[in-house]
Amino acid sequence: MPKYQVYILFILMLTWSELRSNGFLTDETDTAFMGQAKAGITLTENASTIINMPAALIRLPAGTHGLIGVTSYSSQFTHEDNDIISNTTHKTEYAGHAYVSWNGTLWGKQLALGLGQHFPFNAKLSWENDWPGRHIITDQTLHVGFTSLVSALAVNDLLSVGAGVFWAEAILHIDRNLILNDSTDIPAKLGVIGQNRGFIVSAYIHQEQFSYGFNFKSKIKIPLQGTIQFDTQKTPSVTGKFPDGDVSIDFYLPSLMTFGFAYKEKKDNPNWLIELSFIQAGWVTFSELEIDFASNKPSETEIIKKDWRDTIGIKLGGYYKVLSYLKIRSGIAYDQTPIPEDTLDPSAPLGDKITWAIGTGWDFNKILIDLAYQFLYFQPINTTTNPYLNGEYNGSAHIFSSSIGVNF
Repeated sequence: MPKYQVYILFILMLTWSELRSNGFLTDETDTAFMGQAKAGITLTENASTIINMPAALIRLPAGTHGLIGVTSYSSQFTHEDNDIISNTTHKTEYAGHAYVSWNGTLWGKQLALGLGQHFPFNAKLSWENDWPGRHIITDQTLHVGFTSLVSALAVNDLLSVGAGVFWAEAILHIDRNLILNDSTDIPAKLGVIGQNRGFIVSAYIHQEQFSYGFNFKSKIKIPLQGTIQFDTQKTPSVTGKFPDGDVSIDFYLPSLMTFGFAYKEKKDNPNWLIELSFIQAGWVTFSELEIDFASNKPSETEIIKKDWRDTIGIKLGGYYKVLSYLKIRSGIAYDQTPIPEDTLDPSAPLGDKITWAIGTGWDFNKILIDLAYQFLYFQPINTTTNPYLNGEYNGSAHIFSSSIGVNF
């Protein structure tokens, strides 16, 4: 690869690294993908195929491809119980994604390699400090970043397969108030970090007018280690019962299985495409959140029941070329909530989600530019059986994404 190409790809990755520490409540991967409400696992337009469908890397033009993007997310959630209404207060958050791939012939075989990083599970929630659920959460920040290394092989003219590994890093911060009595709270801050790895496999069938894709990411358990701090300045008499110290948590991420098929114009570079895809998330592994205190105070272990369930999502989207270099995208999606009524709480106040998306993409051969917007509507969800906090939650979010890609 010429030196200037290596330099450009390095700049893309370096610029993205300045955005990697931010997270939000969405599984952003790529702007074109988001512009179709994530109905796009059969898309073979840029290097983000590394994440969405590794086997389809084979369908990119021979050469090297790079992509960098940034997404902004702003949300609003409310909680209502006994005519008391509370709102989240956090501002707009940002996150980035970046990918580099190579496609060519090696040892007489058509091969592809890819390296990428994105944030599939992230959240930022800030509730009012004096709200009724402050004993559960006042502020929460979750960042889960995946670094993926994948490869793909063309089995024949129609079928290609892909596989790889991903390294996951999770950072979790939770602020809450321990309520001693009606007039006394003890603020607590927990911060933990951990890593683990998983695997990804995929298969892709490309026909003249139809494409089919299957993608599977494994579940993983991430052991988190960190500290917890209690602010007992206003209650020094209980300092010995609430000492600062080390904590550990086992954090679970679900398996993700996606199947999609696309119908498109009967030509190599179609002017239109429609995709229908389904995703199954194995959230049943997230049965509880267990916090172990090294000092055995205020207790040896705190177990937060979750009992989340597996979910199904359905997505419909596509694009249409209005000019040879300009695509208009759109899509709609529906995703079930994994959260049962008795463990619904303000750390994840999520009802079933409906997503509307629009986007546009410019293809100037060597340069790709995409813009997308999503509106997320979380259907009202209510709990009357949570022993810690009842009430109804409502929420919505606005997501804007942009990306630029290069082809060599």
